[in-house]
Amino acid sequence: MNVKEYRNDTRLNQSKLKLFLEHDYSIAKAKAEAPHKPSSAMALGSLVHGIIELRGAIPCDFEVSTYDDFRKKEAKEWRIEKQAQGITIIKQDELDQALAMANNVLHNTPPLLKEIINSDDSRREVAFYDGEHKALLDIVNNQGTIGADYKTTSATSVDQFMMDVRRYHYDLQAAHYMNLSGVEEFYYISVSSVEPYPVWCFKCSDSFIDGGQHKLDKAISFYHHKEEGQIHVL
Repeated sequence: MNVKEYRNDTRLNQSKLKLFLEHDYSIAKAKAEAPHKPSSAMALGSLVHGIIELRGAIPCDFEVSTYDDFRKKEAKEWRIEKQAQGITIIKQDELDQALAMANNVLHNTPPLLKEIINSDDSRREVAFYDGEHKALLDIVNNQGTIGADYKTTSATSVDQFMMDVRRYHYDLQAAHYMNLSGVEEFYYISVSSVEPYPVWCFKCSDSFIDGGQHKLDKAISFYHHKEEGQIHVL
Protein backbone atom coordinates (compact mmCIF):
# COMPACT_ATOMS: atom_id res chain seq x y z
CA MET A 1 0.00 0.00 0.00
CA ASN A 2 1.00 3.60 -0.45
CA VAL A 3 1.95 4.79 3.05
CA LYS A 4 2.41 8.35 1.80
CA GLU A 5 -1.17 8.31 0.52
CA TYR A 6 -2.34 7.11 3.92
CA ARG A 7 -0.37 9.83 5.73
CA ASN A 8 -1.87 12.52 3.50
CA ASP A 9 -5.43 11.34 4.08
CA THR A 10 -7.19 13.78 6.43
CA ARG A 11 -9.40 11.25 8.20
CA LEU A 12 -8.96 10.75 11.94
CA ASN A 13 -6.47 8.19 13.20
CA GLN A 14 -6.00 6.92 16.73
CA SER A 15 -3.20 9.38 17.50
CA LYS A 16 -5.43 12.38 16.81
CA LEU A 17 -8.35 10.87 18.68
CA LYS A 18 -6.18 10.49 21.78
CA LEU A 19 -5.59 14.25 21.73
CA PHE A 20 -9.32 14.90 21.97
CA LEU A 21 -9.47 12.52 24.92
CA GLU A 22 -6.71 14.41 26.74
CA HIS A 23 -7.36 18.07 25.85
CA ASP A 24 -10.13 20.58 25.23
CA TYR A 25 -11.19 20.83 21.60
CA SER A 26 -9.23 23.95 20.66
CA ILE A 27 -5.98 22.64 22.16
CA ALA A 28 -6.42 19.17 20.69
CA LYS A 29 -7.17 20.59 17.23
CA ALA A 30 -4.08 22.80 17.34
CA LYS A 31 -1.89 19.86 18.39
CA ALA A 32 -3.39 17.63 15.71
CA GLU A 33 -2.70 20.16 12.97
CA ALA A 34 0.74 21.31 14.14
CA PRO A 35 3.72 20.03 12.13
CA HIS A 36 6.13 18.01 14.19
CA LYS A 37 9.69 16.88 13.67
CA PRO A 38 10.25 13.21 14.46
CA SER A 39 12.32 12.67 17.61
CA SER A 40 15.35 10.37 17.72
CA ALA A 41 13.20 7.76 19.49
CA MET A 42 10.59 7.99 16.71
CA ALA A 43 13.30 7.65 14.05
CA LEU A 44 14.65 4.55 15.80
CA GLY A 45 11.14 3.12 16.00
CA SER A 46 10.55 3.71 12.29
CA LEU A 47 13.83 2.02 11.42
CA VAL A 48 13.09 -1.00 13.62
CA HIS A 49 9.59 -1.26 12.09
CA GLY A 50 11.06 -1.13 8.59
CA ILE A 51 13.65 -3.83 9.28
CA ILE A 52 10.98 -6.11 10.77
CA GLU A 53 8.72 -5.60 7.75
CA LEU A 54 11.63 -6.41 5.41
CA ARG A 55 12.53 -9.37 7.64
CA GLY A 56 16.07 -8.27 8.36
CA ALA A 57 16.83 -5.99 5.41
CA ILE A 58 17.55 -2.27 5.81
CA PRO A 59 14.86 0.09 4.44
CA CYS A 60 16.01 2.16 1.46
CA ASP A 61 14.93 5.43 3.08
CA PHE A 62 17.62 5.12 5.79
CA GLU A 63 21.32 5.59 5.22
CA VAL A 64 24.36 5.48 7.46
CA SER A 65 26.29 8.74 7.49
CA THR A 66 29.78 8.69 6.04
CA TYR A 67 30.64 11.75 8.14
CA ASP A 68 31.36 11.99 11.86
CA ASP A 69 29.63 15.37 12.04
CA PHE A 70 28.14 17.98 9.72
CA ARG A 71 30.22 21.04 10.52
CA LYS A 72 32.04 21.15 7.19
CA LYS A 73 30.42 22.40 3.99
CA GLU A 74 30.75 19.09 2.13
CA ALA A 75 29.05 17.20 4.93
CA LYS A 76 26.26 19.77 5.21
CA GLU A 77 25.58 19.64 1.48
CA TRP A 78 25.50 15.82 1.54
CA ARG A 79 23.01 15.85 4.40
CA ILE A 80 20.79 18.41 2.66
CA GLU A 81 20.81 16.35 -0.55
CA LYS A 82 19.89 13.14 1.28
CA GLN A 83 17.12 14.80 3.30
CA ALA A 84 15.68 16.27 0.09
CA GLN A 85 15.44 12.69 -1.21
CA GLY A 86 13.45 11.69 1.88
CA ILE A 87 16.31 9.74 3.41
CA THR A 88 16.81 9.61 7.18
CA ILE A 89 20.48 9.77 8.10
CA ILE A 90 21.63 7.53 10.92
CA LYS A 91 24.88 6.53 12.59
CA GLN A 92 26.34 3.04 12.41
CA ASP A 93 25.70 2.38 16.10
CA GLU A 94 22.04 3.37 15.62
CA LEU A 95 21.73 0.91 12.74
CA ASP A 96 23.39 -1.83 14.79
CA GLN A 97 20.94 -1.18 17.63
CA ALA A 98 17.92 -1.24 15.31
CA LEU A 99 19.09 -4.47 13.66
CA ALA A 100 19.51 -6.17 17.04
CA MET A 101 16.06 -5.02 18.19
CA ALA A 102 14.37 -6.08 14.96
CA ASN A 103 16.10 -9.46 14.87
CA ASN A 104 14.89 -10.18 18.41
CA VAL A 105 11.32 -9.52 17.23
CA LEU A 106 11.81 -11.72 14.17
CA HIS A 107 13.28 -14.64 16.10
CA ASN A 108 12.30 -14.35 19.78
CA THR A 109 8.51 -14.13 19.69
CA PRO A 110 5.98 -16.88 20.55
CA PRO A 111 5.33 -19.40 17.70
CA LEU A 112 1.95 -17.94 16.63
CA LEU A 113 3.28 -14.42 16.21
CA LYS A 114 6.67 -15.53 14.89
CA GLU A 115 4.94 -17.41 12.08
CA ILE A 116 2.79 -14.40 11.16
CA ILE A 117 5.74 -11.97 11.30
CA ASN A 118 7.91 -14.12 9.05
CA SER A 119 5.23 -15.40 6.66
CA ASP A 120 5.28 -14.38 2.99
CA ASP A 121 1.48 -14.42 3.06
CA SER A 122 1.03 -11.87 5.86
CA ARG A 123 -0.01 -8.35 4.88
CA ARG A 124 2.20 -5.52 6.09
CA GLU A 125 1.39 -1.83 6.59
CA VAL A 126 -2.31 -2.44 5.90
CA ALA A 127 -4.58 0.62 5.75
CA PHE A 128 -8.26 0.55 6.68
CA TYR A 129 -10.78 3.37 6.29
CA ASP A 130 -14.36 4.29 6.99
CA GLY A 131 -16.14 7.56 6.29
CA GLU A 132 -14.35 9.49 9.03
CA HIS A 133 -11.53 7.34 10.39
CA LYS A 134 -8.40 5.57 9.26
CA ALA A 135 -6.01 3.00 10.74
CA LEU A 136 -2.69 1.56 9.65
CA LEU A 137 -1.93 -1.89 11.06
CA ASP A 138 1.67 -3.04 11.10
CA ILE A 139 0.79 -6.61 10.19
CA VAL A 140 -2.31 -8.74 9.55
CA ASN A 141 -2.29 -12.48 8.93
CA ASN A 142 -3.39 -13.79 5.54
CA GLN A 143 -6.83 -14.76 6.85
CA GLY A 144 -7.46 -11.23 8.13
CA THR A 145 -8.26 -12.53 11.62
CA ILE A 146 -5.17 -11.52 13.61
CA GLY A 147 -3.54 -8.10 13.68
CA ALA A 148 -0.53 -6.76 15.54
CA ASP A 149 1.27 -3.52 16.23
CA TYR A 150 5.00 -3.18 16.91
CA LYS A 151 6.09 -0.96 19.79
CA THR A 152 9.62 0.21 20.54
CA THR A 153 10.04 1.27 24.14
CA SER A 154 12.67 2.45 26.61
CA ALA A 155 11.07 0.20 29.24
CA THR A 156 13.27 -2.53 30.68
CA SER A 157 10.53 -4.69 32.20
CA VAL A 158 6.95 -5.73 31.58
CA ASP A 159 5.79 -3.58 34.48
CA GLN A 160 7.46 -0.51 32.99
CA PHE A 161 5.92 -1.19 29.60
CA MET A 162 2.49 -1.46 31.21
CA MET A 163 2.98 2.15 32.28
CA ASP A 164 3.39 3.00 28.58
CA VAL A 165 0.17 1.10 27.87
CA ARG A 166 -1.75 3.31 30.28
CA ARG A 167 0.06 6.56 29.47
CA TYR A 168 -0.42 6.29 25.71
CA HIS A 169 -3.92 4.76 25.76
CA TYR A 170 -2.99 1.61 23.87
CA ASP A 171 -6.45 0.26 24.72
CA LEU A 172 -8.07 3.05 22.67
CA GLN A 173 -5.70 2.29 19.79
CA ALA A 174 -6.50 -1.43 19.88
CA ALA A 175 -10.26 -0.79 19.88
CA HIS A 176 -9.92 1.66 16.98
CA TYR A 177 -7.80 -0.80 14.97
CA MET A 178 -10.15 -3.71 15.60
CA ASN A 179 -13.20 -1.65 14.64
CA LEU A 180 -11.77 -0.64 11.28
CA SER A 181 -9.90 -3.80 10.37
CA GLY A 182 -12.38 -6.43 11.55
CA VAL A 183 -9.62 -8.61 13.00
CA GLU A 184 -10.76 -11.00 15.73
CA GLU A 185 -7.56 -10.87 17.79
CA PHE A 186 -5.10 -8.04 18.33
CA TYR A 187 -1.58 -8.14 19.79
CA TYR A 188 1.13 -5.69 20.81
CA ILE A 189 4.68 -6.80 20.11
CA SER A 190 7.05 -4.61 22.09
CA VAL A 191 10.84 -4.49 22.01
CA SER A 192 13.04 -2.59 24.43
CA SER A 193 15.65 -0.14 23.15
CA VAL A 194 17.88 -1.12 26.09
CA GLU A 195 20.25 -4.07 25.75
CA PRO A 196 19.72 -6.99 25.52
CA TYR A 197 16.58 -5.66 23.75
CA PRO A 198 13.98 -8.01 25.29
CA VAL A 199 10.70 -8.64 23.46
CA TRP A 200 7.32 -8.79 25.23
CA CYS A 201 4.09 -9.80 23.53
CA PHE A 202 0.58 -8.99 24.71
CA LYS A 203 -2.80 -10.25 23.57
CA CYS A 204 -5.55 -7.65 24.01
CA SER A 205 -8.29 -9.14 26.17
CA ASP A 206 -12.00 -8.44 25.75
CA SER A 207 -11.99 -6.27 28.88
CA PHE A 208 -8.98 -4.31 27.59
CA ILE A 209 -10.77 -3.67 24.28
CA ASP A 210 -13.99 -2.74 26.09
CA GLY A 211 -12.10 -0.14 28.13
CA GLY A 212 -10.50 1.17 24.96
CA GLN A 213 -13.87 1.39 23.24
CA HIS A 214 -15.19 3.49 26.13
CA LYS A 215 -12.26 5.89 25.72
CA LEU A 216 -12.70 5.89 21.94
CA ASP A 217 -16.38 6.77 22.22
CA LYS A 218 -15.53 9.65 24.56
CA ALA A 219 -12.79 10.95 22.24
CA ILE A 220 -15.12 10.88 19.22
CA SER A 221 -17.84 12.58 21.24
CA PHE A 222 -15.46 15.33 22.36
CA TYR A 223 -14.26 15.78 18.77
CA HIS A 224 -17.81 16.27 17.48
CA HIS A 225 -18.91 18.48 20.36
CA LYS A 226 -16.40 21.21 19.40
CA GLU A 227 -17.34 23.58 22.20
CA GLU A 228 -14.99 25.02 24.77
CA GLY A 229 -16.13 25.09 28.37
CA GLN A 230 -18.19 21.95 27.92
CA ILE A 231 -18.91 19.64 30.87
CA HIS A 232 -17.66 16.13 30.18
CA VAL A 233 -19.30 13.07 31.69
CA LEU A 234 -16.83 10.76 33.43
